[in-house]
Amino acid sequence: MRDVLPPRELERLVPYALLGCWCAAMLVARVAWSGRVSFGFLAWNLFLAAVPLAATTVLRGLDTLRAPILLRGLMAALWLLFLPNAPYILTDFIHLYPKPAVPVWFDSLLLLSFAGTGLAMAYRSLFDIEELIARRFGTVAAVSVSSTALFLCGFGIYLGRFRRLNSWDVLHEPWGTFVMVAERFLQPWEHPRTWAVTLLYGGVLLLGYAVLQSMRATSVRDFGRSSR
Repeated sequence: MRDVLPPRELERLVPYALLGCWCAAMLVARVAWSGRVSFGFLAWNLFLAAVPLAATTVLRGLDTLRAPILLRGLMAALWLLFLPNAPYILTDFIHLYPKPAVPVWFDSLLLLSFAGTGLAMAYRSLFDIEELIARRFGTVAAVSVSSTALFLCGFGIYLGRFRRLNSWDVLHEPWGTFVMVAERFLQPWEHPRTWAVTLLYGGVLLLGYAVLQSMRATSVRDFGRSSR
């Protein structure tokens, strides 16, 4: 296990661990303040959001060790299956409305903390996958996979928010899940909300991805100029 997760791989997770601790502290403070566990579901949602990042961290280690392609493929499939859980937390803002004992400004900060942390972990895991793909198949293939994955996240957000499906339903109820998904692809005109949610959420995630990529490229370019 030490070879799969060397210290440098664990060190890069420190910022996300700190964000998780901040979210936990906010949630504990709210429970202590109100005496109720109204937003307890956020802890579970954030745990699910962390699975894709954990998967790509292990995948990076497996790639370094040249592990069997089947094992790496299974880890990549796990990443894709759970990836929508990370941006899904954005939809938890539907729970933001005045509640007894706790002001809305605190709840808005609580939701923003969890959603921002989930989104940060989603993009970090996406960049991990992109790096691994670009190394073997080139930048175009990597960007294509990233863009497709983000729109699949939009579709996953629809399934989770409106159909109340979870990632493990693919294993728990594979046939029912397959039929539901197939109907929406084979008869898209019958499911306008499905594709509105998919395209809008996928589009905004893609815009965020493009901004972060631009920031990364600018930082690398500026650093290269300053070091000359």
